[in-house]
Amino acid sequence: MVAGTDANDGSSAQIEGLTSETPKVASTRAPQPEPPPDGAHSRPSQGPSHVDTAVPDQRSTASPGSIQAGRDVIIISREPPPTTPDAAAEEASKQLRVAVDRVLRFPAAVLTTTSPRTTLETLLTDQRPRKLFDVLVNVDEQAIVKLPGDGNRLRRFLRDYYQFSTDSAAFEADALDRVGGMVAVRFSQGWRLYLRYALLRFGGMSRDEVSSGGNFLNFDITWDDAERVFGKLSADDSIKSRVGGLLSRHRGFVAVADDLTPSP
Repeated sequence: MVAGTDANDGSSAQIEGLTSETPKVASTRAPQPEPPPDGAHSRPSQGPSHVDTAVPDQRSTASPGSIQAGRDVIIISREPPPTTPDAAAEEASKQLRVAVDRVLRFPAAVLTTTSPRTTLETLLTDQRPRKLFDVLVNVDEQAIVKLPGDGNRLRRFLRDYYQFSTDSAAFEADALDRVGGMVAVRFSQGWRLYLRYALLRFGGMSRDEVSSGGNFLNFDITWDDAERVFGKLSADDSIKSRVGGLLSRHRGFVAVADDLTPSP
């Protein structure tokens, strides 16, 4: 880029009594001396015959990173070259690959940006599918698709896990209504404790394993009453089938995570 002549900030630089502005030129005709008196020797005039024009300071005012050519300044840009769409996409792909590999290899060390939508998601032992979803849901789908090798598979995982989470929320809403009609507790916080116990039992844990893992019950809820409610829910074919389907789908997500996890 070529700029015009350098512009000062409005003030003139003072250098030994001269300014960078061109001074006005005085008349070049010297005053004529009066004739000497008769008999006196004439001597040359001591005054100047003309006044030289002051020359402006010619030192370069070009800024670093520029070349001054005559009165024009050629600017040499030190900015990095503009990023092309292809380069930006490639960089986004690299960052996504790093994030996916990290969450699959070190899931316990990676924090999620969103809270689980359902109780079931918090209870599942393998949290890699939920954490992988959390990574993907914050990335544009087109960037996911362009990931070499696994792009289409990851986009399908993103959509499938979202549907799984949505179906889990719908199931829990129905199950809580069922629990509310079976117990004396009249508020939803208590109903969720019954549901938590039932989900752990549906997942394969025994009553003793659940109770020995820590007492999460409250509001005068007992293990016996929690087991009674689980018995009624497990006798409902609709509830039992829906829970079994959700757990089976999650096992499929775990298999995908296993396949995508890079070798050490």
